[in-house]
Amino acid sequence: METKRNLRARMPSAALWMALALAGILLLAGCGPAPVKFDADRATAELDALLESSVRDGSGIVNRHTVLYIEAPAVPFTYSGAAGIARVDSGEPMTADRPFFIASVAKAMTATVIHQLAEEGAFGPKGIDATLPDLDVLPADVLPELHKQNGKSYAHEITLRHLLNQTAGLRDLFFDDPVAPVSLMPGTAEGAAPDSLIGVLAFDSQFGLAPLVRCTLENIPAGCNPDDYLFRRRWSAWNEAAWRNDPADRMAGLLNFYLAGMNEHALWMPGKGFHYSDTNYLLLGLVIERKTGRSLAEALRERIFDPAGMRDTYLIGDPAHPDGDDAGKIADVWAWNEPAMSGGVDFSFDWGGGGVISTIADLRMFLGRLKDGDLFQKPETLNRMLEVPQGIQGLYYASGMIVFPTADGPVWYMMGSNGTWAEYFPAQDLFAIGTTDDLSDMPKQFMLHMDAFQILAACGLPTPMAATANPAMLGLAVCILLLLVLPVIWLARALWRRFGKSSGVATNKPIHILVGALWLANLLTLVITGIVFGENIFQMLFGFSPDVRLVLGAAAVLMAILALGMGSAAVLLWRQKEESHGDRWLAAVLFIITLSYVLSLAMLL
Repeated sequence: METKRNLRARMPSAALWMALALAGILLLAGCGPAPVKFDADRATAELDALLESSVRDGSGIVNRHTVLYIEAPAVPFTYSGAAGIARVDSGEPMTADRPFFIASVAKAMTATVIHQLAEEGAFGPKGIDATLPDLDVLPADVLPELHKQNGKSYAHEITLRHLLNQTAGLRDLFFDDPVAPVSLMPGTAEGAAPDSLIGVLAFDSQFGLAPLVRCTLENIPAGCNPDDYLFRRRWSAWNEAAWRNDPADRMAGLLNFYLAGMNEHALWMPGKGFHYSDTNYLLLGLVIERKTGRSLAEALRERIFDPAGMRDTYLIGDPAHPDGDDAGKIADVWAWNEPAMSGGVDFSFDWGGGGVISTIADLRMFLGRLKDGDLFQKPETLNRMLEVPQGIQGLYYASGMIVFPTADGPVWYMMGSNGTWAEYFPAQDLFAIGTTDDLSDMPKQFMLHMDAFQILAACGLPTPMAATANPAMLGLAVCILLLLVLPVIWLARALWRRFGKSSGVATNKPIHILVGALWLANLLTLVITGIVFGENIFQMLFGFSPDVRLVLGAAAVLMAILALGMGSAAVLLWRQKEESHGDRWLAAVLFIITLSYVLSLAMLL
């Protein structure tokens, strides 16, 4: 029988074998060969199953809908699917050709018209760098009220470029209020500030969203009239006469609402920071009307929808599409767990920032015409539209869309707060369009997006959009958790040896200092890596930007060096007979986890 000394002598080798085995598992999980040929049948079946699962609640009841379109000519593969119920009031099944509210995806359409006007010379030689005073879009006494900080106006410095890429410093009239800017991306995480437009319209206990839905669908209270409720209002963009009569009358128009208090609390000077704000696109809509002499609905129809063959797309309130024509046809939008379309909500308030109804087929036409340059006279106009402001931390927001720089080239990503998105990946000529129509659950859209691209990758079509949806992410998450817990265990053991029953045992030997320093370095690396991950949530959808990849690559190199040091420390601990058996195992386990962290990170990069 082996003595305990011989058994312990073999422990370092056992730890190394465990590390090698774990490394092999990670390599097989993340670096296995992709299928030689794309499996279209498998992809279709798995995407169908994904959609079906996405529309059910925890008890398996279908109470939502999802639509997804994917076109990948490189494979080739085209998928168009839908699941769930279209509307609560009719109970009809959702179909891929049903019209739906596209929310902020429409910002790219508003931005397209602005860039068309710029190349036509409508803004003069400055183009999109023209300021609001240059454009004469608001009266001279109204313009200074638009952007104030500490009582001083900076509105004269706002350019079209600032409005397009969300750097004007204006609060978002929908989700911010004069006190609280909600978030980097309003409406997607923290909800609506109490005195924001949505806060006022949605949460009024008597005339808000839930009471409107009860009235429309259930006639509660008996004899109620839906037109009496706040969300039934047909909004105008700007009512100058009402503002002059009473600047505090914020319900007179969208800009009136903003000018009734938010304007006094701009976030920063124009061009100094990013904040997603529908106020910017409200102003761009006014610019379009001023420079074309047409309503925004007419300008969008004449300049984009008709030329692109988008027959089922229109701005809410367009006289060419009377409301009665689409009654009961538009798919429900779930807002705070209420079926808004069935409940009679008028979405005219979204106007230039997203008040468009469309279909999957029409959005594919828009993306196709945009990427082919058919909507512009000059190729450089599209390039200008895709420019992201430099030196400003944000969402890589260009003009009406995110242009995310992946390792394989940019991804164009248009997203609405109701879970609608339209996406184009030039490197593979790949289109992805879909909606979950659920303002109440934005993470659902993110997960659907990630799962869909993970399915494509598993079937033979790898893309940057699947980079974070692989086993290495799970491995990395486990390593992060363990590396956060183990230092606590080490500290507890050190304190016990110093002050507990084992007091008098030396704790300041060089080997202990080395292991402690390595643990602290590991923890610091994890903190820095966590900060980098958290700077832009959209990294989870597209992999990582080049800058982030550089930082994470440096972290991987540092962690690899630390892993070698930890391995050496573990061996030294095992060779010193007087050392604690627990210390030896902790050092060995930490070496294994650190090495696994490095391998997981390498797979993600």
